[in-house]
Amino acid sequence: LNYVSSLSGDAKAAAITEIKRSRAYIKQWNPRPVPETLVTQTIGDSAIEDIVLYLDKAKGNAKKGAKIISTVGCVSCHNIKPGDLVKGPNLTNLGAMSKADLAESIIKPGATIAKSWVTLTTKDGAIRIGTIVSEDKKEITLHDIAGNPTKIEVANIKTREPGMNMMSMHLCDNLSLQDFADLVEYIQSMDKTRKKK
Repeated sequence: LNYVSSLSGDAKAAAITEIKRSRAYIKQWNPRPVPETLVTQTIGDSAIEDIVLYLDKAKGNAKKGAKIISTVGCVSCHNIKPGDLVKGPNLTNLGAMSKADLAESIIKPGATIAKSWVTLTTKDGAIRIGTIVSEDKKEITLHDIAGNPTKIEVANIKTREPGMNMMSMHLCDNLSLQDFADLVEYIQSMDKTRKKK
């Protein structure tokens, strides 16, 4: 920099021309071009590790997340308000879940299955898949993905296993990292027992 600054006239002009020709970005003589539109990184273009790092630093906006949750289709299979009909696993009690675990559950839904989402096989061979909404020593109430309840006697259950994954892996691919942070913040904010950090 000092060398070019010390030049004058044609020598300085030639040096600046060479800087530009070789695409050397030096603020005074050849500043780095700023793209007209910055490309927004999306969830689909990001590694899960990068998403988790972003979530650790970003501040999510629950109000924006409340709008986003409807656009990605969560509401078709999950309840999003206390008192809503339970279909798939309940999203209103995830305030204590870490952002990293919640992100993985959304992006790689088969990796972690909610404990309430089960496959029950009865002694007569019938198979029921759904969310356990209540359970005691005698009876389990299970809601299928449409929210239809079935009561099953515990004594009649042959096997109980995690439910099979029915959630698409690509629901959030088109969301920006900030949109995803807003979604995660909204999901956690639905849990009224959540302790804010």
